[in-house]
Amino acid sequence: FQEKLGLFNPAQMLVQAQTYATIVAMSPKNGAQGTIAALFHAWSRMNRSEENVVAMSRLAEKFGWKPGEFKEAMETGERTGFFNVAGEYANLNTALKTDFVGNDFKSFLHAGTWFFRQGEQSTRLGAWYTAFREFREARPTGSLSRDDVGKILQRADLLTANMSRASNSVLQSGVLSLTSQFLTYQMRLAEMMLGNRLTGMEKTRMLAFYATLYGAPSAVGLYGLPLTNSIREEAINRGYVVGDNWLTTAVDQGLPAIAAAIISGKGDFRKGNNYNLGARYGSPGFTQLADAMKSDAP
Repeated sequence: FQEKLGLFNPAQMLVQAQTYATIVAMSPKNGAQGTIAALFHAWSRMNRSEENVVAMSRLAEKFGWKPGEFKEAMETGERTGFFNVAGEYANLNTALKTDFVGNDFKSFLHAGTWFFRQGEQSTRLGAWYTAFREFREARPTGSLSRDDVGKILQRADLLTANMSRASNSVLQSGVLSLTSQFLTYQMRLAEMMLGNRLTGMEKTRMLAFYATLYGAPSAVGLYGLPLTNSIREEAINRGYVVGDNWLTTAVDQGLPAIAAAIISGKGDFRKGNNYNLGARYGSPGFTQLADAMKSDAP
């Protein structure tokens, strides 16, 4: 866990933040409002005075939030503990493990996960505020019961792809955990796409949004199928040249990759760098299956 997600790796903050793709794809309107609210929440951490929270709440009203809703969502979310990133995260799964004796080395490892924890907390904030806005859009008045908070929390957990140990199965325990520990996100996305918790429209938006961000071949990885490289190889065999045509390259790699090529090429995407963003930030599927099918693997 430390080698992959910790050890002061700043890139991990951006990797964790990619969950916003899932949040906004599943709930575009409320996802946008939830993203804005997550930003305001982060700003309010610098000064959590009553006056500042009220000011943030009024600012949120300019983006579609009702009067007092932002403050209500913030205070309710703080009480749930959903914003705290610790050992309950699925890839770490140490919620029930207690270190009674600490030392400088353990403190160093914990500090090294700062970028990971901030990125993960950011997505939880966005998911919570999105789920809260969805609930208040359906039921704009009335106080929140314990059952209501539970429903909002369950929806927020789904928006973050159920990345807590509460959703771990036998595949994340025992000897199987050695192989599947860092496949958890891909597994959760596949469960969402193949199950019945998402509507047909939500699944369609997920495919469209991931294809736009990471390329159409990478969107297939939402179902756990590691076919990105195979699709790209077949396209190359049929005459496709990476970076030769902006439209075919955008379909293959996504719009952010085209933007990066234009920037690095100083206006000419053909002279720029073609970054494979989908493999790093998207959902490549179960990569172990792809590795097992390679004929040239040692």
